Amino acid sequence: MSKFVMFRLVALLLLASRILVRAHDPFEGTVTVRLRTNSIDLAITLNSSTAMSLCEDVDLKSARFSPEVFENNLTTFQKSAGSLYEVSVAGNQLAAFETNAFLGQENDAEYRLRYPRPPGAVNLKAAYLERLPREGYGAVLTVLDMENNVVVGQKLLTGGDFAFEAPESPMPTPTNVVAVAMNETNATTAPPTPPKSGPMPTFGDFLEFGIRHILTGYDHLLFLCGLLVVCRRIGKIAVIVTCFTMAHSITLALAALNIAAISSRIVEPTIAATIVFVGIENLARPGEPKHRWLVAFIFGLVHGFGFASALKAVGLGACGTPLLLPLFSFNLGVEIGQLAVATVFLPVLWQLRKWKMFERYGTTLISIAVTVIGMYWLVQRLFFS
Repeated sequence: MSKFVMFRLVALLLLASRILVRAHDPFEGTVTVRLRTNSIDLAITLNSSTAMSLCEDVDLKSARFSPEVFENNLTTFQKSAGSLYEVSVAGNQLAAFETNAFLGQENDAEYRLRYPRPPGAVNLKAAYLERLPREGYGAVLTVLDMENNVVVGQKLLTGGDFAFEAPESPMPTPTNVVAVAMNETNATTAPPTPPKSGPMPTFGDFLEFGIRHILTGYDHLLFLCGLLVVCRRIGKIAVIVTCFTMAHSITLALAALNIAAISSRIVEPTIAATIVFVGIENLARPGEPKHRWLVAFIFGLVHGFGFASALKAVGLGACGTPLLLPLFSFNLGVEIGQLAVATVFLPVLWQLRKWKMFERYGTTLISIAVTVIGMYWLVQRLFFS
């Protein structure tokens, strides 16, 4: 391989590094809408960096997030809350009469807004998705009818599809209003009845979500790249991919079923650390490292918790919603996405190995890139998120 071709390869690696340093989770916001007799209540959670980018204060947009920065600029965050969603009934846009902003347990920005509720169908629009600087952001919307104890629906909002209309439901009779009030007053002594299910995301929706999550899950893909770049035998590649799949499927199921749970504040830096480990191992041990299947399995358990955090963000299992079918379809989507990436990556890698210069330096360069990007993510997730 000529020096010119080698230079182009290095340039491509640097370009890939700039792309890969973006955070992996496209669904960086959730909103739960509670429809009550006289009000429409929104509980919004946004990733801290997303919340800062939506503030009107230019200096705040470019600042690094920290709990102190949030508390010192609480008024600014409260002002931005009203422009996150547009809520309208019968074509008339509503104004919130209560607005609160506070820092959540995961250092996310959380907002609570209350709107008046006139008669008519409620329309919701995630207006902030139009203002974000890049594609791939999204929000998970859940709408609950608190008076009739019904899950109205859920939707994955994206930049190209960010609106939802809640069908008009009959207002409760005075007797029912009293019953609802009594139920809310006695919530500490009597558990609420699980809500009935309304329109929910389908098998295909969760399948698509799984595919989309792995294809935008740059850290998961980079980990796989680091695992496979040193492998030469089809059988060994199949064993590694199978072990990784089995491991993350186990922890994905355990977390989704609430059997085991780890905070994303721990999981996300640990995922970055697994990438660093694999990159360094590639550099330290020439050839195919032994027991790579074991590394894939152990670290796959960690990545499974990362998948679970995305799946639970869409409200899986909440409010009495179905669990097993969405869990299966999401995991199937992840596997389809992994297979699609491997189908493209491995043939390209094998073709490149026919060039002597790549055979000599290519694996080293890729492993260096994997290590550097993993270190960037590790530092970012430990200290700046």
